[in-house]
Parts: sequence; structure tokens; C-alpha cells
Amino acid sequence: MRERLVKYWWIWLAIAVVAVIGNEFFDRDVAGDKNGHPFGDFLVAIVLVGIVFYASAFVGRRKARRH
Repeated sequence: MRERLVKYWWIWLAIAVVAVIGNEFFDRDVAGDKNGHPFGDFLVAIVLVGIVFYASAFVGRRKARRH
């Protein structure tokens, strides 16, 4: 698991950046929260990276079983 995180660090970083930007857009434009909270952005980024990481592992295992 750690090897995959280190090997594809740039993908996880890109997902985290997109999550933070998306959360800022949602907070400011949709929710009307002009102040925001940095920890909330960090938490959203961590959760999204975790979801994508485990989903990609699940898909990889399914593809490996078929071959």
C-alpha cells in the first residue's frame, strides 16, 4: 500500500489540490461561507484521496482476478 502511495504521489497530490479547490468553490459560492476553514479543506482532501485510493485498489484486484 505504501509503495503505491509513494509511486503515484503526483496523482494523489493532484486529487488533493482539486478537492481543496472544489471545496473552496462550494463553500464560497454554494454554502455562502466567506471565511472557510483550512482544516475542512484538508479533511475533504484526505477523504477524497482515501476514497480514490481504495477504489483504485478494488478495481485493480477485480481486473487481476479476471486474467
